[in-house]
Order: sequence, then structure tokens, then C-alpha cells
Amino acid sequence: MLKITSPHYKPCEVVPLQWVHTLSSGANRPMLIRGIDQNRQQSGDFVLKYRNEERMNETTCRRELLAAWMAAEMDIAVPEPVVIHVDHNFVDTVPADLRTIMNTKALGLNIGSRYISGNTTFQPSPNLPKELHQTAARIFAFDLMLQNADRRDEKPNSFLAGGKIYVYDHELSFGFLSMLPMFANPTPWVLNDTDVLAAKQHLFYPMLRQNRNVQWEAALSTLSQLTPYFWQRASELIPIEWEDTTEMARIQGHIESIQQHITTFISEIWNKLIG
Repeated sequence: MLKITSPHYKPCEVVPLQWVHTLSSGANRPMLIRGIDQNRQQSGDFVLKYRNEERMNETTCRRELLAAWMAAEMDIAVPEPVVIHVDHNFVDTVPADLRTIMNTKALGLNIGSRYISGNTTFQPSPNLPKELHQTAARIFAFDLMLQNADRRDEKPNSFLAGGKIYVYDHELSFGFLSMLPMFANPTPWVLNDTDVLAAKQHLFYPMLRQNRNVQWEAALSTLSQLTPYFWQRASELIPIEWEDTTEMARIQGHIESIQQHITTFISEIWNKLIG
């Protein structure tokens, strides 16, 4: 997908046309739909997550959209995030047993993603080829920065397709936003006990801990691509229905503080997680 800092980027807005099937994985019971990509004016397949399903609301839609944009900016492969507008016309086309759920939980704007076919979901403790270890390290560091504890053996939230690792489901990212002040880490570039415990549950941690050849400086080199212009674009592009300028400022401040102390952050990974 294009990065949002590209002059040609426009958020993909989808008009849903046809229910295909409900996916078996995911806490939010996502569904595969066929719809029209308003940007390209062509049909495609998309994953739709109900806005008001378990763990989902306008806040988590915003966080998932932002995290996907951040990952793409850092050269981490993600299915293109899309915004899907569900109306009564579409609800009338889904199987009868889903209509009540759709009417109560999906009318209006919903977060989704472009479906990538031929994907292989990871099994617990995946054995990745050596050439993907640096990518795994970048994803691990990305989740560590965002305090996303939702990519682990029992919920990989990632898959292989076309020789790339794709990550998805970021609604629980930015865990620091939900912490009581007494538990929040005022220096996020220094890993505390909670950070270390969560990191050790990460899907890729066992593999990375055994690989002393991973270059963590290289893994985090693309963090510098989250520039002030990126944050400006993100603020402009998030749908007004999901907007929260105070939260956006907190997220930007959190990431910029790590950028300013990146050498220490890398040392913390080495000393508390890898060494």
C-alpha cells in the first residue's frame, strides 16, 4: 500500500455490495465482503470488522487505522486499511441471521482492510526463514513501542503472503493510553517490568532471542520516517467521526520521546530482552 505521506495517497473508502462469508478467526467476528473501492472505482474483496462488536468502537477504529498507517510508514507490510460505510441496503443482502447484528453493530463507518489471498497464518512460535528475521525484529520493536500485547502464540495477528510478513488487528495498540497514571511509564524508552513481561509473550520473541545476528539498529532505522508531516497527514485523514486530537497528541509525543532516545531504547532491548 502507499504510505500516507505519498502525494498520491487517499484513504480507501468502500461501498459494500455482497456478503461472502464470516471469518472463523478473530474476537470481533469479521466478515469477508465484496465491495467497490471508491478510489479505484473497481470491485474487490475486503475484511469488515463491526464497529460496535466486542473490543471495537470509534476509539479502537481510530487506533487500528493509525497503527496500520504507522506500520506502513516504517516499511512493515500491512493489508491496506479501508473505511467501509454500511447502510440498510447492504444489511438487507446479508444472511437473515446476521441482520440484527449488522443493524445494531455495523451501521455507519467501520474499519476494514483489503483482503490478501493466498495467506498462511502463523502457527505458534513460527520458524521463520533467516531472511525474515530482520523483518520480525522490526515488527517486535514496533509492537513494543506501541505497547501492543496482542500478537502472541494464541493470537498471531500476522501471516505470510508473497514472501512477506503481514501484520493486522491493531485495535489494542497504544496500551499506554488505557493505563492508570500510577502504572504508566513516564520514560517509554526505558523498559519497565510490564513492558518486559509483555514483550516476552510476543509471537517472535523466542526466535529473536536465539538469534544474536539481528541488527536492532537496522530494525529501528525506519522509525525516523514517522516525521511531523506523517502526524499532520494522519490527523487530516482520520474520519471526523473517529477524531480525537488529544489522544493523537499523546501518541505522537510517546513515539517522539522514543525517537529522541533511540540509542537507549535499543540498549534496553539488548540488555533486558535479548542478552
